[in-house]
Formats: sequence, C-alpha cells, structure tokens
Amino acid sequence: MTSAEPSSNPGRALSGAAAWTMNAGTNLGRQSMRLGWALAVLLAVCILALIGPTIAPHDPYRFDMAHALLAPSLSHPFGTDQFGRDLFSRMLVGTRSLIAISGLATLVTLAIGVAWGLLAAYLGGIRDELLMRGVDIAISIPEMLIAILILTVFGPSNSNLIVAVAIVFAPFVSRIVRSAALSIVAQGYVDAARTAGEGTLYVVFREVLPNIVPLLLVEAAIRFSFVVLLVASLGFLGLGVQPPTPDWGLMVSDSRPYVGGAPWLIAFPAGGIALIVISCHTLADRLGGRREGLPIELQTMEAEA
Repeated sequence: MTSAEPSSNPGRALSGAAAWTMNAGTNLGRQSMRLGWALAVLLAVCILALIGPTIAPHDPYRFDMAHALLAPSLSHPFGTDQFGRDLFSRMLVGTRSLIAISGLATLVTLAIGVAWGLLAAYLGGIRDELLMRGVDIAISIPEMLIAILILTVFGPSNSNLIVAVAIVFAPFVSRIVRSAALSIVAQGYVDAARTAGEGTLYVVFREVLPNIVPLLLVEAAIRFSFVVLLVASLGFLGLGVQPPTPDWGLMVSDSRPYVGGAPWLIAFPAGGIALIVISCHTLADRLGGRREGLPIELQTMEAEA
C-alpha cells in the first residue's frame, strides 16, 4: 500500500477554500441578522415602555361591554377583551410595568449576587465555604416556591415583587461570579494590591470586578429574560402587578376561559413575553461569543479582531 499524498489538484483545493469562506460568511451574516432583530425588538420594547401610555389609542381601563371580545381590526389592532377594553392599549400600558419591574429586579439581583460572589472568592477558605453553602441551600429550593412564599407573607406589591425576584435569582448570580472571580483573585496583580495594603473593598471592586464585566453583561441579558418570565408567571397567579394596572401575565390568566373563541387574548401577551425572552437570549449568545455553526478558525479571527 502507498501512503496518502496531498491532493495534486489545486483547483479542488481552491474551490474547497472558497466554499468554506462562503459558508462561514453566510453563517456570520445570519448571526448578525439575528442580533440585529434582537436589538431592534428590545429597543422597541424599551421605547414603548417609556411612551406607551401616551400613545395608547383607547382608554385601557374603560369597560365597553357592547364591544366585548371583538376580533383584531383597524380600530382595535389586537382586539378587545371580555370587558370590551382595547387589548393593544392595555399591552402598551402594561409594557411599562413589566420592563420597569423586571429591569429594577435584575439590577438588584446583580448587585446582591456580584457582591456576594466577589466577597466569597476574595475571602476564600472557611468563609468562602460558609457563604457558598448558604447559596447552595437557596438554589436547592424551587424559585417559584420562594417567590410565592415571600409575596404571600408580605403581600403583592411592586416593591415586594422586586425583592422576591432578587432573593430568588441572586444566589445563581453569586455562584457564577464566584467561579469567574476565583481565577482573577489568584493573579499576581491582586496579590500586589494586597501587599501594598489596599483594603478589601478596593481590591475587590477595582482589581477583580473590572475583569469580569464581559461575563456580567452576558449574565445580565440572560437573567433579565428569566426575571421577565418569573414576573409574568407571578402576574399569572395574581401575585404580580395588581389591578387595575394592566399586566401581561394577568392578561393571559384572565383570558383562559375565552381561548376557544378569542385566541388573540392569549396570543398577543404571551407572544410578547416570548419575543422578549428570545431576544434577550439571542443578545446574550452574541455577547458570550458563542458562534453556532462557525468554524473555530473564524471564531478565533473574530476574537482577535
């Protein structure tokens, strides 16, 4: 038998390289297109959260039983609910509460989780073990159960909702931050700062925290999507934003008896929630540098660029 020799056909090699380049460019284009759509959706949602109540074409609180359960039309783009209220106007008004509460809850979650994880990684030893065992206990309890318990005991309100969501998700953030910070704490420049007599807070927030900012951006995008889902789920159970303020999750819950004859009552609010979650995950995927379908060589080239 003779050993395999390199192909002597340069044309075939060139065509293979051209096909690889074309495929890589196509995949990169698809990734960029998905990212563009995700950013457009999130930007539109944020704008609607700011101006939605001012541009609502109808009064979202006015009952009009003569026009109950109307199908989508020019005058009512999303139709009307069982009380004749314009669903499009109610969703515009409900966008503000959903985004505001989810955004604040995400910020509080990140603040608590980042501080806890950084402190555990910096202290190390038995103190790290004690801090993280508390995290493990919190993570072992179902998130929905914790949130329902807090809101049942203290009552449903916007502030209690934010606190409940932060308590639920902060342990997950702290574990991720601690894992990333452990490798940073072991670096020489951190030891140098300690030797120079810098305090714990200075070392943690000036030397360690800046090096995990890219990870925090990814975590913020993913965590925001989880928060939106939890806030909507609690609204579905009647523990979220309280009436008469419109809430997307509560809209889905109230429309269940009418899903057969008026499917738009569920389709639009549920579709809006799904669209936000998918957009957040697409953004997080891009921020995290995951390039599905791209060759490793192209991923390296993009990272170097």
